[in-house]
Amino acid sequence: MSDLKKVDNKDQAVVNVLDSPDYHSDEKHDFDAPRRGDVHQRAIESDLVVLSQDVDAVYDRAILLSTEEVVEILESAWLEHHDDPNFPAAVRAKIEYFLSGDASTLENYDLLLEEMKIEAALIRFSSPYPEVRAVVNCVDDFDMPASTFRVWLMGTFWCGLGTFINQFFSIRQPSFSLTVNEVQLLSYPLGLFLAKVLPTKRFPLFGYSATLNPGPFNEKEHMLLTIMANVGMFAPYTMNVLIVQQLPIFYDQPWSADFGYQILTGLSIQLIGMGFAGMVRRFIVYPEHCIWLLNLATIALNKSFHDTRNVVANGWKISRMKFFLIAFGAMFVYFWFPGGLFEAMSYFNWITWIAPNSVIVMAIFGQISGLGFNPIPTLDWNIFHGSTVMVLPFFSTFNQFIGTFLAAPIILGFWYGNVWDTGYFPLNSNRIFDNTGARYNVSKILTPEKQLDHAKYSAYSKPYMAASNLVLYGAFFALYTATIAHTILYHRKEIVNGFKVAYKSIRAGEKGTASFKDYHSQAMSKYAEVPEWAYLILTVFAVVIGCIALTVYPTNSSVSCIFFGIFLCIILVIPLGIITAITGVQVTLNVFAEFIGGVIYPENALAMNYFKSYGVMTTMNALAFAQDLKLAHYLKIGQRYTFAVQVYGAVIACFVSTAILNYQMTIPEVCQVQQPDHFICNGENTFFTATVFWGTLGPKRVFGAGGIYTGLMYCFLMGAVAPIPFYFMAKKWPTSLIAKTHVPVIIYVSALTYGPYSTMANVWPGVVVAYVFQVYIKKRYLPWWSKYNYILATAFGAAIPLCGIFLFCALFNTGLQPVWWGNSISYDGCDASGCRRLEIPESGFVGEAPGSGAWD
Repeated sequence: MSDLKKVDNKDQAVVNVLDSPDYHSDEKHDFDAPRRGDVHQRAIESDLVVLSQDVDAVYDRAILLSTEEVVEILESAWLEHHDDPNFPAAVRAKIEYFLSGDASTLENYDLLLEEMKIEAALIRFSSPYPEVRAVVNCVDDFDMPASTFRVWLMGTFWCGLGTFINQFFSIRQPSFSLTVNEVQLLSYPLGLFLAKVLPTKRFPLFGYSATLNPGPFNEKEHMLLTIMANVGMFAPYTMNVLIVQQLPIFYDQPWSADFGYQILTGLSIQLIGMGFAGMVRRFIVYPEHCIWLLNLATIALNKSFHDTRNVVANGWKISRMKFFLIAFGAMFVYFWFPGGLFEAMSYFNWITWIAPNSVIVMAIFGQISGLGFNPIPTLDWNIFHGSTVMVLPFFSTFNQFIGTFLAAPIILGFWYGNVWDTGYFPLNSNRIFDNTGARYNVSKILTPEKQLDHAKYSAYSKPYMAASNLVLYGAFFALYTATIAHTILYHRKEIVNGFKVAYKSIRAGEKGTASFKDYHSQAMSKYAEVPEWAYLILTVFAVVIGCIALTVYPTNSSVSCIFFGIFLCIILVIPLGIITAITGVQVTLNVFAEFIGGVIYPENALAMNYFKSYGVMTTMNALAFAQDLKLAHYLKIGQRYTFAVQVYGAVIACFVSTAILNYQMTIPEVCQVQQPDHFICNGENTFFTATVFWGTLGPKRVFGAGGIYTGLMYCFLMGAVAPIPFYFMAKKWPTSLIAKTHVPVIIYVSALTYGPYSTMANVWPGVVVAYVFQVYIKKRYLPWWSKYNYILATAFGAAIPLCGIFLFCALFNTGLQPVWWGNSISYDGCDASGCRRLEIPESGFVGEAPGSGAWD
């Protein structure tokens, strides 16, 4: 520490060390001979990641740590993080080496101890993760106002406007939406304006002194209204159910237009999810290893507006705010080309242009109906979700690539081997087909009351799926059991510890955050916590209004839909929450809930829908609300403020979206292909088809004994077994790539990747971008990465949807989009039409002929 003590200006120390030959040397060295530069590097890393005042706090505590305290911190960190894929491997190795001996057995022990003090201070007083230190401060201003009049005013405005835009255009094709990044961006100048014009005079309110303007617009206010908007701009999942219920072309149930019924079901699902988020905080929010990686970009953007400090990073002096504006402008201009002027840049399927009618070329290289094996598949940042891969750890992106790669030969093998007659259908399609190769016409098997007509079904056809869709369902079946198995193997200690902490803290009347030793939890323990009973009461209230909705109205469903759905949430919310928090990949429960709902409620599509809503969306909402709780946790926003804005935002979203939906139902020819303004309800049509497939036909006819795809049921067993060998191999070789293998992520991506316009081309470019930013730049230019990586990701991510809205108004809606080969060539030939490998037999039927009695 002596060298650091000599430097009064720690920011200048950063520059001095980074410019020193010792820092840049590529010389190899062992842990038993640490160089002075290594000690500097770790100290300096903290300087560049959390900047001046934060470093002072960490540094000052580091020099005061005793050897015993260092050992205690590092031992605790190793126990918690030794199999954590996000924990830096080099740091873990150094900790293991340090703990393996003492001053009498380790060479250069004094220097090693200095370095370990820095590590211990970073772990205890900041964060063990460089990604978190890059954007989250380790100094909190307890007196900084958060829940202000400005927050509630702007939050109400954005919740109302955002829900209106997102719900109104949700049924339109093409659609666009207002996202949280845009709200975060636009709220900053609005907040500054309100800080200037609102009166600062204080007045009494309910025994307190209040003011409309507590001072400058600050980062806690900004984040709190972002959290409110994140909840309040998006409609409840029940909007899909209501559209399918109400319209004559679907189930034609006019009673579902009752406003009370709509509000009760929507609020019920939203609030149950919020209640569960609060009750599982100790498992997926408070623990340090639950990073919630996608939050970091949101925090980085927030910090770019409010952090005026500007430390030089690898020679770059530009501030975060200026960097954001330049990157935003550059992407806004660039996206004009792939977004409308030259669409071939998006689906750059140039290999298929050589032989557009070749089925083989389409199958391997096609990016719309093929597998997308193309070395240069796109020049569109949005196609491969570039901003997301810049935020996720590289191991997560690479696992997604592995899953996509492994699924490809299986799909191709099914198709070429004509397994389950897949050769008669397109290789890559999410449609359901009949035995003539046409799209399955569900109207041919329904009664006028939209129930299954067994005679019509027997005379028509079984439902058939394409090869990619079969792999999707098989992978989803494997995914759910793999998720449970993976969680038990890798995270059982954390879950058990969560229950112990919950029991002890509740019994002792302590705050949940007080039971965790990391800085952020300790800092949050100063704020009043929302007690478990508040979340429990909210959940009970939501269940009650849900039961009222299902029993008072003629839903042909029982309240068991709610309780079975909640039971599904209880089982899976913690495993899925841990996986999402650690990897950034959110596993969906749609297929599992449809399968289970179809089994429990055979030939009752509406009951299946409600089971799916209460099972899937309760879980997904719980994870979304938990992610926002982590945002507040990082920014040190009081839990009670977060609870209030989440409830308020959910209520606004429910009422506004329901009002807009009822207006949408009055649009002439809504949800029909010929609708002149393109309100064709593409997603709702798919939702209706899935409802009929799983609810009316039921999984028993498709996957049960005697069904076409009974063999896929073995995937449940395969998924349960798959994580086991990887777990033991990771234990044997903890530093190998096998230890970074995440089986549920691999399976999940193999399920989701393939579909129309979704192929390897959507994944492979992301691997390159992720390697550049999350490995190469992060390793060699850590200061630059710490300062600009998340800002760049957020700038690009915010520019694209805004440019998309502008292009919609300027080009698509006015008919001014240029008509030339650059906008059409990607959609020519087999790749666009989805050519089939085999012709339909002369009999005109695939499989058994209709009327044979084998259908039902």
